[in-house]
Amino acid sequence: MPLTAEPVSKSILVTGASGFIGLHLVRRLLLDGHRVKTLCRTAGSALAIMASQDPRLQNRQGDLLTLEDKELDLLLADIDVVYHLAGLVSYQRRDITRQRLVNVEGTRRLCLAASRRPGLRFIHTSSIAGMGVPERDGELADESLVYNLSGLNLGYCDSKHESEQVVMRFASEGLDAVILSPGIIFGEGDTHVHHFRIFRSMSQGRALFVPRGGIPFSDINDVIAAHLNALGRGRRGERYCLVSANRTFKEAAQTFARLYMGKQTAASNLLEIPPAVTLIAGFICENILYDFGLKNSLTWQQAWLANKKIFFASDKAVRELGFAPTPFDEMIIRTTPYYLGKSAPLVSG
Repeated sequence: MPLTAEPVSKSILVTGASGFIGLHLVRRLLLDGHRVKTLCRTAGSALAIMASQDPRLQNRQGDLLTLEDKELDLLLADIDVVYHLAGLVSYQRRDITRQRLVNVEGTRRLCLAASRRPGLRFIHTSSIAGMGVPERDGELADESLVYNLSGLNLGYCDSKHESEQVVMRFASEGLDAVILSPGIIFGEGDTHVHHFRIFRSMSQGRALFVPRGGIPFSDINDVIAAHLNALGRGRRGERYCLVSANRTFKEAAQTFARLYMGKQTAASNLLEIPPAVTLIAGFICENILYDFGLKNSLTWQQAWLANKKIFFASDKAVRELGFAPTPFDEMIIRTTPYYLGKSAPLVSG
């Protein structure tokens, strides 16, 4: 799918640039002729290699929570656009305190520094997780949904919602800020271990049970295209859902079976796990198995969310950002070889 960008070269800061979205975005910004600074707690080898090959890229190692105000002002002194990607993605109860500091206070400090730079564009990457869940099971929600997860101890969702509120408050005071909210992002360069496990389990026919819920899928190419378009599009103080497709876990597995194995009914016998069982499994994994070093196990927060059909419409982003969702089948066909680490025998139909 073609990506579009602003033709005028800009000076751009990307926080959290060593992550999945960040690396894709930095590469594309450089390709489009922009000058890029990055701010990361740990810069990473990929950014270092890019900087050695392109003098327009400057990497800075630092933490938004510890940089002094004057350091932040200096960092933004010649910047036209900020992409704020930095955040702590975790569904572990143990990370809630740190997560709120990183996601909320870090965002507040960066917004405050950005507000001292008249004319600066602030693009905040949030998540569908910060928007809540549809009121009725299976319905399509949108940006007008009022957050409805407070008090449920869903730390990641709460912290992303609070960070959005911070950005919106600064936007109401004049900061030219927009919020982009992808769903669960799939694509080349993904390093989420459980995504690889899902694909491999399905390809080997080991997937027998799935949660009853569903998720908003976002293709990394669609997400990057929307970020590039946000350089010059999107209204101040508005947020935009960047969802490529909504599928239940069972529907997603059936699509994979049809495309990868050529079997229309290969996943039709999958059983949906009762919600109570999913929650008990999450509790056990987080409170017992974690103590044995299984840190990538299911958590209670993930289990709770897996029981919900969290579906969102991207009509607003289509209208105002030029968002062009990739069809779900195309995403599966393109990304499966990456997740399986080989040339997968995908079939058409």
